[in-house]
Amino acid sequence: MSGKNKSGLFNGRMDDLFDQTVRVLWSPETPQVDAETYHPAMDIYETDDRVVVELELPGVAREAIEVLVEGATVTIEGVKGDPGQVPSAGGKVTYQQLERKYGRFSREVRLPVACKTREGRAHYRNGILYLEFDKILDRRGQRKRIAVL
Repeated sequence: MSGKNKSGLFNGRMDDLFDQTVRVLWSPETPQVDAETYHPAMDIYETDDRVVVELELPGVAREAIEVLVEGATVTIEGVKGDPGQVPSAGGKVTYQQLERKYGRFSREVRLPVACKTREGRAHYRNGILYLEFDKILDRRGQRKRIAVL
């Protein structure tokens, strides 16, 4: 079937163009692994008495995670293993599709309120790293009656 569609491209040619582009950008012989540092997804939220930072780190070994605190800045760094070695597969593998990120990761966050950063807590469960920091309660903004003597 020939003729132009609304976008101006010939019918049937769009699929061919897409297939050729995908073959150039991705090949099972050369999996695409970022050589640069990637940034895992992160959530930050507050409760009345603490700030919580959560990072998605599925497949990362606990020993490969480092958390550093300097002032109000928290840095999370580490490495997610080699995609060419999959323990569950029993050794070296050849990928047909590789979408997950591997290699070095890093995130840096400035805590939104004053916290006791030196007393922070970290735990890692089900691929999520949880960092908790107790807030420093500042009572300067609260109204207090002072008795006049």
